[in-house]
Amino acid sequence: MFDRGKAKYFHGREHEKKIFHKAKKTKSGTTFLIQGSPVVGKTALLEELKQIAIDENWGVVKIKPNGLWDAGQLKKY
Repeated sequence: MFDRGKAKYFHGREHEKKIFHKAKKTKSGTTFLIQGSPVVGKTALLEELKQIAIDENWGVVKIKPNGLWDAGQLKKY
């Protein structure tokens, strides 16, 4: 299966978006774990949050999976 990407019509997930905005507003940062059954909209939610971040001038990068545990990989970004 492949990631479907951005949803044509995205709706809902207001709670998740509020947490995302709160992290920016309070400058407290946070870590998100997005999990769920196949086809529930995880990738669509990530695309929506990415667009919010871009619109609010956050630094947004795409990392390779090994960047999650390899500090040397993260330093490249």
